[in-house]
Amino acid sequence: MLTTLTLLLLLLRISEQDIAPPQTRDRLENEIIIQKIENSQNDPAYIGKASDLEFVSGDLAQSVDGSAPSWLRFTLDQVYCIAKVIRYDGLGNEYQSWTCTEINCEACVSLYCSDSVLEVSMSNGNTGDSGNTGDSGSISDCKHGNIVTLTRTDPTSFRVFEIAILRKPADCTAVDPTLLIKPDDLPASHNTEVSYSCIPHYMKTVKNVAVCDDGKIRLTNVDLIPCSRLAIMNNLFIFFAVLQIATAASDTEFFFGWEDGWNVLETQVWFHYPWEDVPIEVKTDGAIGSNEIISFEVGNTEDVGIARVDVILDHDPHYLVQYCQEEKNLANLPEENRRVWTFKKHGLEGISIDCNGVEVGRIMFNDSAIPEDCLGSRWRSDKVAKVNFIKAEEASKGIRAICTKEFQTPQTWQYVQVLETSPVLYGRDLNFQCARQSLKMVGSGTATCLRDSEGSEIYKTDGQIKCEHGK
Repeated sequence: MLTTLTLLLLLLRISEQDIAPPQTRDRLENEIIIQKIENSQNDPAYIGKASDLEFVSGDLAQSVDGSAPSWLRFTLDQVYCIAKVIRYDGLGNEYQSWTCTEINCEACVSLYCSDSVLEVSMSNGNTGDSGNTGDSGSISDCKHGNIVTLTRTDPTSFRVFEIAILRKPADCTAVDPTLLIKPDDLPASHNTEVSYSCIPHYMKTVKNVAVCDDGKIRLTNVDLIPCSRLAIMNNLFIFFAVLQIATAASDTEFFFGWEDGWNVLETQVWFHYPWEDVPIEVKTDGAIGSNEIISFEVGNTEDVGIARVDVILDHDPHYLVQYCQEEKNLANLPEENRRVWTFKKHGLEGISIDCNGVEVGRIMFNDSAIPEDCLGSRWRSDKVAKVNFIKAEEASKGIRAICTKEFQTPQTWQYVQVLETSPVLYGRDLNFQCARQSLKMVGSGTATCLRDSEGSEIYKTDGQIKCEHGK
């Protein structure tokens, strides 16, 4: 028969097998990805493991001379308002945790709080919220900084198996203008409901719930538009019907500015435009034989003129590229009078022209029929930086709006980079990649170049993207 001691040992072995300590952990909500880890002995062989989401190893700190304190320093990618720091042991248990205020992070929960001191500070060049952190400077239950230092209160060495640094979700101080809502009271705290009215005031309010979600006003029912123009659609229908009848004979298109993604095209005004990166789109409504002209000149970064491009809608529609292409008929020109022209600059190699999505003209500089003039021109040496539309007999109706500002990724899109540089054409979605090859992108999200209710450029974001360590 089994003795009592044997039974106890058997039960203990079974218990150890059934309750094995975890080897890894999941990243916590609002946890900040650590950019760099340093130790007091300046030995890279013992760092880099306290943020790999695994408990099997850790980072070691030792006193440099047997009397100086040992410490570990964790550097973040930017300034955050840090709310809490959790230190784990090798079994996955919380060994120590600190809660921060705007003064310090001395509120410790552990049997071993007296062993260590945790401090949040800022590196040189960081003086507080940088404006794009998504955190509010008025909150008091967190500490702003980009460096977290854990110091042993005596010269004893210590090891951190895992550490989690949590930021405070941001308050809401503004609202996305494309939502067409006006919050009644801002700022609003994270995870609280926000009451609102519609803008403009004539819109009809449909009941929806708006909440502050980490710095952004979010509607809980994404399929329900809270502010609608339905209340005035009958009058608008009559208005547009009258316009259609009045203009049917002339086939003229009325242009209403930025609301449909187009700006009124001004002439004799130089403006910055990196043509190699972003095509120029122009909208016209002239019929063939109307002698309508699109004519623009381009310049370089030194304000020196390069050349001119013309499109003429006479009875034999043609185009011209100064120095490289004499007058040449447009090919496959669509018959409809309402046209969108896309002028593409292919680096220092050539130019192409599309009309309503069909290529109607192309010149490659090396194939020019006037090679001496073309190859000796600035087309072959200078990048376009400025554009000036020249006044013509019949003014074009509009130029596609663009977003000239750089897109700032939301705070929650950790380690996500934008592939495109500004400007971006109206209605176009940006593309993204992870800042490090070791990270993988999870989730789905978009950022679209749009205009708000006042015509100012904005990027409307939707969804969520993160770059995380693979498991």
